[in-house]
Amino acid sequence: MMMSKVYTQSLTYQDSEMVPTPASEPIEIVYFDDIEREFEVIGEIVIIGAAFVSSERMQDELFREARAMGADALTNFANSQYREDEIIGDGIIHVGPTETIWKAKAIIWSE
Repeated sequence: MMMSKVYTQSLTYQDSEMVPTPASEPIEIVYFDDIEREFEVIGEIVIIGAAFVSSERMQDELFREARAMGADALTNFANSQYREDEIIGDGIIHVGPTETIWKAKAIIWSE
């Protein structure tokens, strides 16, 4: 079984630390245009999975980071794939591994 790495990067927009969201509390996925209640964007999460990382693992990492930030929900979710190929010479192309990138904004509901 091949283990692949997952890299996470979180950017918190607030100066103070938020209380992490308990595992018992669900993290909602909401469409930005459909939000009908007051909220605040508290940060952005980027998850980069090396080749062979499953969608389930990517999702687990996304929610783990959201909980650590104290998020109630995620919005502006986007995913993409990136592969860096290079031409070595004499027409030989080195095909790099494909990385999967997931991004989302972390939000909290206003009282």
